[in-house]
Amino acid sequence: MKSLPGEWSRAIYPYGLLCGFLMSVSAYPMRHWDAPVPMIVVVLFVPCYIGAAFLAGRRGGLASAVTTGAVTALTGHVVVFLLTALYKLINATWLVALQWLGLAAFSALLTAAIGAGAGLAGGMIAKAIKPIQS
Repeated sequence: MKSLPGEWSRAIYPYGLLCGFLMSVSAYPMRHWDAPVPMIVVVLFVPCYIGAAFLAGRRGGLASAVTTGAVTALTGHVVVFLLTALYKLINATWLVALQWLGLAAFSALLTAAIGAGAGLAGGMIAKAIKPIQS
């Protein structure tokens, strides 16, 4: 497994931020639903985590892919929940924004597990394609 700082700057950080902003944009039209829309969007973006993990898995192996999937999901999770809390702080009360931050903290472990599972899938795809490319 390669060192994490290099992977962070090349693979995890940009994909996580991109996923987070795309999650926020896609969650905005659903803002009046009576559901935890940011968590729904986190699950809907699993293909993005698989793609990021696939790219990392081609370079660094399965452990790198799992790490990339988990951290990409967590970075996107943080972005979408912070922007949701900011939206609620502006358009609702501070208590509602605080509730969204609490939900973000409560569901972060679930998001990491979803991202790690997606990372495992991306890494296995990269591992399966490697002999075909040779």
